[in-house]
Amino acid sequence: MYDALFFLLNSIYPLSEELKKGLQKESKVFSLPKGTILFNIGEIASNASFIVKGMARTFYYKYEKEVTNNLCPENRIFISASSFYTGQPSYEAGQLIEDSDLIVLSHDSIEKLCHEFLELNFMIRRLVETFYVVLDQRTYFLHMKNAEEKYQFLLQNNPDFFQRVQLGQIASFLGMTPETLSRLRAKNQ
Repeated sequence: MYDALFFLLNSIYPLSEELKKGLQKESKVFSLPKGTILFNIGEIASNASFIVKGMARTFYYKYEKEVTNNLCPENRIFISASSFYTGQPSYEAGQLIEDSDLIVLSHDSIEKLCHEFLELNFMIRRLVETFYVVLDQRTYFLHMKNAEEKYQFLLQNNPDFFQRVQLGQIASFLGMTPETLSRLRAKNQ
C-alpha cells in the first residue's frame, strides 16, 4: 500500500528506512466508498490523504450550485490547502468520486515527523511548490483560455477524467456550463 507514496517521496529526496517506518507508524490506511466526504465546508480539514487508488474532488457552492474546484487522481496528495495550513475552517468540501484507498496523515503527525526527519521538510516544500505551480496554471487557464482551449487541454492531459468524473463536475471544473461541454464533446468526436 505504501509503495506509491514512498516512490513519490523518494523521487524528491532519498527516503530513509527510518522515515518510511515513521510514516507507516503515524498514518492510517482506509478503503472508502465513492461519495465519502473527507472534509466538509466549515470544518477544519486537518488531514492530508495520499490517494493510492481512486479519485477525489474539492467543491463549494455558488448560488446553491456545486462548483468543482479540484480533481485529484491517484498518486497525489489531497488536502484543503487553506484549511490544512492555516487551521481555519474550510470553504470547500472534499469528496471521493471513486471507491478509493488512502493513506492519511494528520497535520500534527506531519509536524511531528518534520521535526524528527529534516529531509521531510524538503520533500513537503517541493510538493507545495508543485501544488502552487499547478494552481497557478489552472488559474491562468480559467481566466485566459476559451472553452475549446480548456476542453482540449484537459483532453490532452487527463483524458481518463472523461470516463471517471461526472460531466457536470468536469464542466464546473473547466468553468463552463454542461451544455457547452456537451457541444464541445460532440464537435470533437
